[in-house]
Amino acid sequence: MKPEKLILADALTLFLKDLNTKFIFGVSGANIEHLHDSIYRLGDNKLSAILAKSEFSASFMADGYARTHNTLGVCCSTSGGAMVNLAVGIAESYADNVPVLAIIGQSPTFLEGKGAFQDCSGKTNTLDGLSFWQSITKYAVKITRPEQFWDSVEQALKSAFHKIPGPTALLIPRDLFEAEVHQRPNHLSTNLIDYRAIHPHKSSSILALRKLLQQAQKPLMIVGKYAKYYQAAERIKNFAHTFNCMVVTTLADVNAFAHNHPLYLGMVGICGHLKAHDFIKDDADLIIVVEDDCSVMTTTGVMSSLNNTPLVYLGTDSTKACAAVQVDLAIEGDIQLILDQVLADYSGPALAKYVQVSTPMENHIQANSHLLTDKQHGNAGLSVSNAIESLAKFLPNVNQVLFDAGNCVAATSHFLNFPAHIKTVIALGMGGMGYAIPAAIGAQLGNNAAQKSMVFTGDGGFLITGLEIQTAVEYNLPVLFIIFNNNMHGMCVTRQQLYFDKRITASSYGKIHIADLVKGLGSQENLWSSCVEDILSLESSLHDYYTHHSCKTGVLEIKVTIEELPPFIPFLVAKGEMQVDNNKMLQNV
Repeated sequence: MKPEKLILADALTLFLKDLNTKFIFGVSGANIEHLHDSIYRLGDNKLSAILAKSEFSASFMADGYARTHNTLGVCCSTSGGAMVNLAVGIAESYADNVPVLAIIGQSPTFLEGKGAFQDCSGKTNTLDGLSFWQSITKYAVKITRPEQFWDSVEQALKSAFHKIPGPTALLIPRDLFEAEVHQRPNHLSTNLIDYRAIHPHKSSSILALRKLLQQAQKPLMIVGKYAKYYQAAERIKNFAHTFNCMVVTTLADVNAFAHNHPLYLGMVGICGHLKAHDFIKDDADLIIVVEDDCSVMTTTGVMSSLNNTPLVYLGTDSTKACAAVQVDLAIEGDIQLILDQVLADYSGPALAKYVQVSTPMENHIQANSHLLTDKQHGNAGLSVSNAIESLAKFLPNVNQVLFDAGNCVAATSHFLNFPAHIKTVIALGMGGMGYAIPAAIGAQLGNNAAQKSMVFTGDGGFLITGLEIQTAVEYNLPVLFIIFNNNMHGMCVTRQQLYFDKRITASSYGKIHIADLVKGLGSQENLWSSCVEDILSLESSLHDYYTHHSCKTGVLEIKVTIEELPPFIPFLVAKGEMQVDNNKMLQNV
C-alpha cells in the first residue's frame, strides 16, 4: 500500500517516470540536488538524469528531444547563473513553440532576501526569477507551499501542449523539495496525449476552402515546421494528390514533404530554390499554408506574390501568419481533423497530370553554376558545395539531420535531397549558433540503437557547444558531427564583405584544429575523428566511418579552403545575381 504522503522531489520524479519522459537534462547544484538524488533512487532505468556540460546545452538537449520525438522535453538547473544559462535554450523553445518543462531549484524560502547563495527571489535587489521565467515561457510558477504542487504541475503540462505548444517552468525552493505532498491525484493523467487539446474548427470554412480548391488551376501548398510535429505528413500527401497541389517546404523543416515526389518543387524562402519561387510568382493561383508562421525565413523572395495571391492558412494558430502576410481564409484547429474533413467524401474533378520538375540541386546548379568556384579547382581544396556532393551519398545511413546556423547550413539545406525517412531539425526561433550539437544528443537518446543522427555545423557553433561531444561519447551515441571549419563566422564575414565594404571585424580568428581538439574527449574505442582537406580524403573518411565505426560517436572536420557565396537570397541579391520582390527588407534578414 502506498503511503499517503511522500516528499515533493520523489513525487515529481515518480510522476515524470510515469509520464514516460525518460530523461531529465541538466547540471546539478545545491538547489536542485534533491531532484537528482530522487532520480538516482527511484528512476529504475525508466527516468535518467543526463549530465550536460552546461545548462544552456541541457535546455537545447531537451528541445532537440521534444522536437524529434513529438513529446515533452524536461531539463533542470539550480538557481543563479545556472538558471540564466538554462534560459538560453528555453527562449529558443518559446520562440519556436516546443514543449519543454524546465525545473529550476531556488534558494530556501527562509533565506530569501537575506543573503542566500544564488538568490533569485526578487527581494532586496536580487534577480526576480519568476518574472524572468514568465517572460520566456507560456506558464511559470514558483511553488511556495506544498499544497500548490500538483495543481502547478497539472497547469504546467496543460500549458505546454494547449493550442500552441511551448515551454513551461516550475521554480521550486530547496526546502520545498523536502516538503511532504500527497500522492498524485487520480484525475491527473500519466498519458501526455491527454494534455494535447483537440481544437475545433468551423465547417463553413471547410466548404469555403473546397470551393477555392475547385476553382484553382494551379494550387500550391507551403508545408511548414509544425506539420510533422502534428503527425500530418500522410494527410498532407493525400491532400496534395487529391487536389493536384504542388508542394514546397521551408527552411524550418526542409524535409516535411518527400523530395522525390513528383509534386515537390523544393524549398521556398531565404535559402529557397528558384523553381519553387518561380512557380509562386508566375503560376500559383491559390496558396495554402500548412502550419507555418510565414516568417521572413519563409517569405523572403516571394512576399509580394504571397500578398497578391489568394492565401489560405490551415493549422493550430494563424496569429503570426496573419501578421506577416495577407491571409484570405484562416482555418484554425487540429490539422489532422481539418485535412480529414476537407478530404471526406470529396468528389471533385479528376486528378490532373503531375508536373515534372528537376531536382532542387539541379535547379540551383543550373541557374548559379558560376557561384560554385570549386569546380575549377579539381581535388585541390574543398568548398562547402563540393563537400555536399560527397555527403549526399551517405544520407541513407541516418534518420535525423540537425542543422546549426551559418553559411554551411544555408548550403546543406539547399543542395541536399533528403531521403523521405529523415527528420530535419533546425532552430530558427532565436537562431543562435551552438544549438545543433547538444540538440542532436537529446534527439539521439530517444532513438533505438539502429537509428543514427548527423549534424551540420560550422566551427563557430563547435566553439560554443563542442565540448558536449564528450556527452555523446559518454552515452555511446551514434552521431556524426560534421564541422565545416573556415576559421571564421562565415555568414558574418559574408555580410561584412557585401554590406560594409569588406571591413572584416569580430568575425574571424586564428586557425583551430578541431579533430585534434576532440581527441581528448574520448578514446579510439568510443570516438572516431578525422580531418579532411580534399574530396578524396572526404569520401574515404565517410566510407570508413559508415563501414567500420557508425555505431559510435564521430567527428568529421572539413577544412573549407575555397570560399563561395552561399545560396542565401539576401547575399545573391546584394551581388546582383538575382532580383526579388522585397529587396528593401533583405539587409535586415
